Amino acid sequence: MAPASEEAHQAALALGLVGTAGISEETLGRLCSDLVGDLRQHLPGAVWNIGTELEHRLGPPADLDDLLDCARRHLLDTNRHLVLLVTELPLNVGRRPLLSHVSPSQGVAVVSLPGHGALAPKSRTRRSLLRAVQVLVGAAAPEDSDRDQPRRGHHSRASVDTRMHELATAVSPEQGGVTFAAQVITGNLHLLAGMVRANQPWRLVLRLARSLSAALAAAVAALVTQDIWRLSEAMGAPRLAIAAVGSIAAVCVALIAGAHLWERYPRRSARQQVLLLNAATTATVVLGVMALYVMLFSLTLVAVLLFVPDDLFASALGRALGPGDQVRLAWLVSSVATLAGALGAGLESDEAVRAAAYAHLRRTDQST
Repeated sequence: MAPASEEAHQAALALGLVGTAGISEETLGRLCSDLVGDLRQHLPGAVWNIGTELEHRLGPPADLDDLLDCARRHLLDTNRHLVLLVTELPLNVGRRPLLSHVSPSQGVAVVSLPGHGALAPKSRTRRSLLRAVQVLVGAAAPEDSDRDQPRRGHHSRASVDTRMHELATAVSPEQGGVTFAAQVITGNLHLLAGMVRANQPWRLVLRLARSLSAALAAAVAALVTQDIWRLSEAMGAPRLAIAAVGSIAAVCVALIAGAHLWERYPRRSARQQVLLLNAATTATVVLGVMALYVMLFSLTLVAVLLFVPDDLFASALGRALGPGDQVRLAWLVSSVATLAGALGAGLESDEAVRAAAYAHLRRTDQST
């Protein structure tokens, strides 16, 4: 145990251990006792305050989304930093039993006891709980969370301690809205970066088939339209930049508003948690849509250079081609295509958008 003087400078993190129907107080207490010792040994950079609670209202036929929502509600209602939900409900991905499911962007994890089998279930459950906390605080990468010993080469002790300190640092909710938001975001940059990275924004649009199909179809249609060729010359760089920003913003708004990704404050004490989640969601969607725009621009520029005849392009413009004409055309076509992606995003189901925006809805830790 760390000396009192050292503990005074450590982050104090409140962790909730929630058991669903079928979990006894004795079992939950034993898991809590084991977890306290494991956290002191493996994550000594924080003082861990673990509280236990039974949630009898959630029973079969609850699925993984229901369990994650329940864990998130407990986190916001109790104003804890992290929540682990332990359940006796068997969960499966395909035909394989699910051991645990971690959501770094939301600060919650679900651990299913039946998935740990009959051989040494206590030790395996103990490792799953520790692994879940390590992923939540950035001591292990999400993609490594199904290994017994997560790799830590990219997660130094100092960076993990920094993330835990940011997680534990509260900003006064009495500040004005803008000031409060600025303090939360600037004071939790490492934490926010970890949440965004866990969501894998570069994969967002690739998982939205309707939005991507609409964008590609619009790019093809615009590319063979001579009015678009002439318009690209007339608009100029400033207007093309405004069109690009507007098209990206339109897709982002369509995704966030259409799938109800924006969370509200259930209570004043949860403002910081919800603001961080909303900031991570917004950053994830913006970066994902920007990745779509860059991809469309690259493909369109290649298509312009290969398939738009120079003499036909010059005839439409009424002059000889300049070095930037193809770039401006690809720029405008990319903006038109991205704007069409916003219309495609409106056709996506809420579940598809949420799964694309939050990596924890598409990643699981499975037994081997």
